[in-house]
Amino acid sequence: MKTSCHTLFLALAVLIASGAEASAGRALTLYLDGAQIEQRETARKGYLEIILPPAARPDSLRIAPGKGVEILRVVTAPLKPAKSVEKELAQFTEREELLNARLKALSVREEIFRSAAKSQSAKAPRRTKSNPEPLSTIKQGTDYAITQLESVYHAKRKTEKELAQIAERRTRIGRDEQSGGTVAKVWITPAVGNVTATWLQTDRNWLPVYQLRMDARERAVLTLMSQGVTLAKGETAELALTSLQAADNVAKIGYESDWTVLKKEDFTVTELQNAGSLTAALTVSFTNSSA
Repeated sequence: MKTSCHTLFLALAVLIASGAEASAGRALTLYLDGAQIEQRETARKGYLEIILPPAARPDSLRIAPGKGVEILRVVTAPLKPAKSVEKELAQFTEREELLNARLKALSVREEIFRSAAKSQSAKAPRRTKSNPEPLSTIKQGTDYAITQLESVYHAKRKTEKELAQIAERRTRIGRDEQSGGTVAKVWITPAVGNVTATWLQTDRNWLPVYQLRMDARERAVLTLMSQGVTLAKGETAELALTSLQAADNVAKIGYESDWTVLKKEDFTVTELQNAGSLTAALTVSFTNSSA
């Protein structure tokens, strides 16, 4: 496949995970629900490799040649996890099988003791020579069944908690480049030249935060700032106040740091409620006169 000054689209099958992978010269456009990653690479001797993290979205990779560069061939392949990661994942699988088997056994015990508790509490007290205090015997049987049920519930909670911890650890491992990903092998001509790779990730985004200040009843200042941005060394970012689906022709704001003022607007307050109360909620209504 050859292309000159056109974008080469590649279909990828990659894992969905998350993470902020370090890469020199990587530019991010962060949206409310994901990010577009742009990375420029230079080929030596007509060949280069582009490493995509496990969080790269399937079918989103595009590779564009630089000026005077022609892409001759591109081959993509999954990256094997590091041996230490493979070993840890295998241990997780074995442990999960044991824990799930324990949960099944505990569910059976739970049903047995639940039925026993119901049976004991439903018994009609009958005084006999061998059982002169039937109420006490029934109470003892019921208490025993309930105690066993409590023990089962405690064991189930402990087992479920451990399963959740393993699942969380799996997620953290998935964010690490050592857990896999995809490599795109690119051949170009001439021997030295640049290409630009872009792809989408749903694990990286930003959160708009608003601060409202009032210096008079009739005026309010609304300030827009950002949170939730994590950049690796060599990464730069722009912020877009929209989703990935509405990403075309949207205004972008350069990111410097969290809590840096991105926008500030003055508004006219139309209504103010409970302004003098210390306990009631403060309600402010204002007219949006901005673009």
